Amino acid sequence: MKRSYLLIAIVLLATVFHSCSLHLGLTEGLDPEVTELLGNPSLQTLQNEAPAVILLKEYVVEIFSDGDYRLTFREVTKVLSEEGRVWTDVRYEYDKETEKIKLLYAKTVTPEGKVIPIQRDAVQVVAPESEYPKYTSIRALSFTMPGITIGSIVDYKVLIESKGQPEEFSERFFFQVNAPVLLVRCKVIMPQHKELKYVVFSPPPGVDTSPKIVEKAGKRIYLWEFKNIPASLPEEDMPPREEVCFNIYMTTAPDWNTCISRWKKLIAGKTDPDEVIKQKAKELTKSLKSWSDKVKEIFDYVKTEITFVHISLDKAGYEPAPAYEVFKNRYGDCKDKSTLLISMLRAVGIKAYYALVVTKDSGDLVEEIPTIYQFDHCIVAVEKEGGGYLFLDPTAKFYPFGHLPYNVQGQKVLVVREKDFLISQVPTADPWENLCVKRQFIEIKPDGSIRGRFTIEAYGNYEALFRSIFAAFDPTEIREAFELILARGIPGAKLIDYTCPNPLKFDESFTLRGTFEVREYCQKARDILIFPLPSVFWSFSEPIEEERRYSLQEIRRVEKDIVEFTVPQDYEVYYLPKPVRIETPFFEFRSSYQSRDGKICYHAEMVQKAFRVMPKEYPKYKKYWEEMTKKKEAFVVFVKE
Repeated sequence: MKRSYLLIAIVLLATVFHSCSLHLGLTEGLDPEVTELLGNPSLQTLQNEAPAVILLKEYVVEIFSDGDYRLTFREVTKVLSEEGRVWTDVRYEYDKETEKIKLLYAKTVTPEGKVIPIQRDAVQVVAPESEYPKYTSIRALSFTMPGITIGSIVDYKVLIESKGQPEEFSERFFFQVNAPVLLVRCKVIMPQHKELKYVVFSPPPGVDTSPKIVEKAGKRIYLWEFKNIPASLPEEDMPPREEVCFNIYMTTAPDWNTCISRWKKLIAGKTDPDEVIKQKAKELTKSLKSWSDKVKEIFDYVKTEITFVHISLDKAGYEPAPAYEVFKNRYGDCKDKSTLLISMLRAVGIKAYYALVVTKDSGDLVEEIPTIYQFDHCIVAVEKEGGGYLFLDPTAKFYPFGHLPYNVQGQKVLVVREKDFLISQVPTADPWENLCVKRQFIEIKPDGSIRGRFTIEAYGNYEALFRSIFAAFDPTEIREAFELILARGIPGAKLIDYTCPNPLKFDESFTLRGTFEVREYCQKARDILIFPLPSVFWSFSEPIEEERRYSLQEIRRVEKDIVEFTVPQDYEVYYLPKPVRIETPFFEFRSSYQSRDGKICYHAEMVQKAFRVMPKEYPKYKKYWEEMTKKKEAFVVFVKE
């Protein structure tokens, strides 16, 4: 039961679902606690600073001995500007198979004190993953609060109950969202004999995160209460909200063994290959002898021939379809494709296991919280002949064998073996594994125009990106993509022709080729001709902000630029920039020029070494970048002989 509580609002359910009920027509005004919060001095300060302010955010959970639970969630928000109207659009996701919910009330209180209850026909029930509504039991309820004007207050409260599948309770509550919160409260009521494990993340400086604990009548009550929590402000290339927003992750699960034992019941027998799978696996590998070749052949088959259903593991559920069913239907989500890959590998005697991952999109694995529900992706761990594991992601359709998507690299992974489990770590790619090599061969003419050809070789993440783009494009879009790539490096260039390899042919390297020309490219001043070097490193963004609130996320990668150009007829080289070499903890830059046989060759390399630049390191990172920008002069001067 993994849900996101960084939601702008709460749930309303239509009566078409038998597990839901809706109570309308409440006419009471605001309660004394909310009235008191309206007099909070902080609210006056926020009037001109925030589009909306959450007056009260409250979670109350009661956990029972058998693992069932009852959760009430209340949120009271005041709209302060037109932009704050977004807080009146409510959307909530729930699992219709394991949960039932009841709207206790929902109302708008206008600045004049008029109470407007939500109407039944304002409620909509939708499937968030609209492409695969039958594939997931996740549903979303949404509505827009009525009668909203600037200064209105929206107030709603919902009851959520477990439904027929008692398990250990696990949940993540967010105290901090993208609006300021005057008062947030989390209360957990549970039997004294049960243990509550919890971890608090990213509290504001100076905040005591210890709960108040009271025991009475066989119950243990935990209470967290915080005031004046600032809004979480967005930032480019920031970490996921689980890492940067003030939140608490909790569970009553006793340990990882219990958690995994339960999941093993769901996966039991699912990877057993039937005769059809055995026959196909043997057919694919019959002429292959090495372990690596067999793994690659089966991986490429599952990767390309089985359609990936794009639903996160935590939304699609944790029970995979049997391998034979995935093979027959030719589609599946991450756990289904992993099931088939494991089955086919085992059919030829290669040991492979499920590997559950919390991707970079959702933060890191919290080992202190032993629950299966924190994982959002499933890949495969293949046991190597010499020991250790090769991790494969069968959903990564455009990645070459041996390469993993950026969002799983370096992440902790739970490998579920036959008799035990292992918490390991997915390797992080060396920067040189994510390599892009751009070569340009340019003829400079005496009139300042240029004509040339170029190649772009892509590997690792670059290769996956290019393959995915060009596989989705029609011929017109492919040409436009070439023109865009060319324009970013050589303004004013006219594309003459181009070639693009088959994006789905993985036994060939991925190289783009083309030719171009540009009139009046060089700057002329009497007998002087200035050749601006075509700009390089187009995927690296210059740090602009003076400081950052959060760490800067980067992909470890390398770009190489090789530009070979002729000396124009009747000209000679007057000026070549000096070589540059800059080494920092974050990146390396190297450039050099060589002149030979009437041609000049420029070499440059940019190596991004650091995956993450912390806020306190960012000013130094920016300074290094500015130093590099100044030193890498990008023009050559010719003068007439």
